[in-house]
Order: sequence, then C-alpha cells, then structure tokens
Amino acid sequence: MWIPRPLYEALPYLWVLAGVGLLAAPFLLDEFDWHGIALAGGVVCILVGCVFWMHRREFRARQVEYGKSLED
Repeated sequence: MWIPRPLYEALPYLWVLAGVGLLAAPFLLDEFDWHGIALAGGVVCILVGCVFWMHRREFRARQVEYGKSLED
C-alpha cells in the first residue's frame, strides 16, 4: 500500500493526537459511558505513535550510518 509522503510523515503525530483526544473525551463529554475503553484506547494510540516515531528515527539513523560505511 502506498501512502503519500506528507501523510506518512504525519502518522506518528496523528496517532498521538488521536490518543490525546481519546484521553480527553471522558472528561469533556459527560454522557460518555465508556470511560475505561476510551482511556485504554488513548494510551494505546499514544504508545503506537511513539513506537512509530522511534522506529522511523532508528531506521533513518541506520541508513545514514550504512551509507557512510559504503563511502569509506
């Protein structure tokens, strides 16, 4: 599956934003009955966003390191 580059670059931030929204939903909406599910989903979304961000950062660092070793 191909994803446009701007969307691909924004994915970790979108996951974290969705997580923050889910964490805030029970506090902002009084009629919201599924507080536990929203809080758990928010934590999961934030963790997924952080994992994507760290994985991408590590991959890019390794690519730079690998490219330098080939040039030497």
